[in-house]
Amino acid sequence: MNRPPTLASLPAHRVDGIVFEIALAIGVRVEVIGVPFAHRGRTFAVHPSTRSRAPTRVEYVVSDVETGQRIPRVAAATLDDARAEAMAVLDAVAESDWRKPFAAPAHRKPART
Repeated sequence: MNRPPTLASLPAHRVDGIVFEIALAIGVRVEVIGVPFAHRGRTFAVHPSTRSRAPTRVEYVVSDVETGQRIPRVAAATLDDARAEAMAVLDAVAESDWRKPFAAPAHRKPART
């Protein structure tokens, strides 16, 4: 009897999670679940990309939790790598430019019940 090969996996571990809205490029906001972290006085979260094309590969990105804006040039195969990439990109932003990318978000209207 042929059995499929066993893939190596990392042990499971619990993390804190946050549900928030991300702003898609097409002007729509959608809810995602992410793993939050604080950096430079703001809360960001690592979450699966909505742009992933291959169903067998997950790509993780990082977004600002308050605005839902994705951090540019950040995409990685693991949560830890995405967080590390985001922190490097965020650290490169000059203090004088720090607040510009985080303008007030436009939240979607609540659904009528």
